[in-house]
Formats: sequence, C-alpha cells, structure tokens
Amino acid sequence: MDFTELPMELIMEEILTRLPVKSLMRFMCVSKLWLTLISSRYFTHRFLTVPSPRLYMCLWDVNNYLDTEILSSAPQAANTTTTTTTTPSAFLVDHDLTTPRMGSHILQNLGGFMCYVYWNKPRIYNPATRQLVTLPFKKSDHMIVPPGGKKIVRYYFGYDALNHKYKVVSSISVHLKQNMEVISSENWVFVLEGGVCSWKKAALTSPDFCPHVPCKMEGLCIDGVIYYMALLGPVAEAENNIVGGIYTKLKYLQWGHMDWD
Repeated sequence: MDFTELPMELIMEEILTRLPVKSLMRFMCVSKLWLTLISSRYFTHRFLTVPSPRLYMCLWDVNNYLDTEILSSAPQAANTTTTTTTTPSAFLVDHDLTTPRMGSHILQNLGGFMCYVYWNKPRIYNPATRQLVTLPFKKSDHMIVPPGGKKIVRYYFGYDALNHKYKVVSSISVHLKQNMEVISSENWVFVLEGGVCSWKKAALTSPDFCPHVPCKMEGLCIDGVIYYMALLGPVAEAENNIVGGIYTKLKYLQWGHMDWD
C-alpha cells in the first residue's frame, strides 16, 4: 500500500469535516478540486452533521498546586429550530476550584467521565451533559488514630466490566508517622448507579489482602483492575509495591510484592 497519498474520501470524511470554517475557506484556494469539494452540497451536509471536537483540560499553577481550574471547550447547545452551526465556548467545570487553598487533583478519566477529588470529596463530571456530582465523604471515625499516628484517605476510579458499573474506591489506612508501620487498613466501594447509593465495605479475600498505606499517586484502571502504589510495612522493612484490585460484587483481590531493583 502506498502511503504517500491519502484517499480523497479519507481526507474529506476524517479531516476536512473536523476543521474550523476559517481553515476550510483558506483550503478552497488549494485547487479547483478542493474548491468544488468544499463548496458542494454533500460536504456542507457532512460538515454540519459531524460533531465538533471537545477539549477538556486541567490547569494548575506549578508554584501553587492548590490553584487549580478544570476547563472545557465544547459547542453550545444546538438550536433545534435552525441548521446553523454552533459556536465553541469555554467554561469552568467547577467555579469553586478557584477558591484559595482548596485545590483538587484528577484521579482518572473513564468512558467519558472525569473523576477528581475536591476538598476530600470525590466528584464525577460528565463533559457531554455538563453534569457534576459530588459523592458523600467516606467517614472513618471508627478507625482510631494512636499518638504519633496518621490517617490517610485515597480515592480511585474504576469500571466494573462484569456488571457494567462505574465505581469509586476509597482506601483508608492508619499508620505511625515515624516508620510508616500500618495499624489498620480498609477499602470501601461506591457504586455509581441510579437510585440511592452508599459506601459499602469491600469483602477482603484473606490471606491475599495485606494492610497497606496508599501512596499519594493516582491509580490506573486497566480491564477492570485498579492498580496503585502502596507501602506494605515499616520503612526499614518494606519496599514500594504495585497493588492491583479488581472489584467484582464488592470483593477485593490483591496481588503481592513487586520488588524494585
């Protein structure tokens, strides 16, 4: 196959229909063929029916990570009474993120949904509908912090392919600050579905489960498995480990150590 030239059909269907109008006006001067193509009724119809690309981004100040804004550039709502094209607009996903000293960070984007944590509460945003949902904070008052100890709460975003549900996982641990010795560790799951939802404790698969302290790093969901970094014991004895969990019917599976050379 000769890759030196692209088929005109591919150029029209996949490239030209996704360009802004100003660029198309300039490309009409390329040749008579392009002039005829771009000004044709067929191309005009295709251009109006192809959805405009959407751009989503998270911006933060490198000198102050608390100064964060999540932006979206998407077409405004279409006018059903006319066939005119919509104009792009940029808007803030959450204006509260500009509040001083109340920054946030992105967890992961799955299936068109953006998940991020704001003021210790996970939030799910649907860019297509501009809907923003704040999940309730997972309380852990029953996990007592001893003198010299610290409690850490981390959130992870995943997709359960078996049940076709999006889930947010909360990993809570209590450890000693001096040597990172783990005192207690729990995992909770919040299923994102219609109706009343609540946090449910993940059933542990003993003896596979190891109490751990989740690191301050985003997790990654691959094929229904959430991978994240964690510390499995005192600093003098432990190595950093990759911990993986697949959530099926709220059961938590975990794999063992991965030593770093």
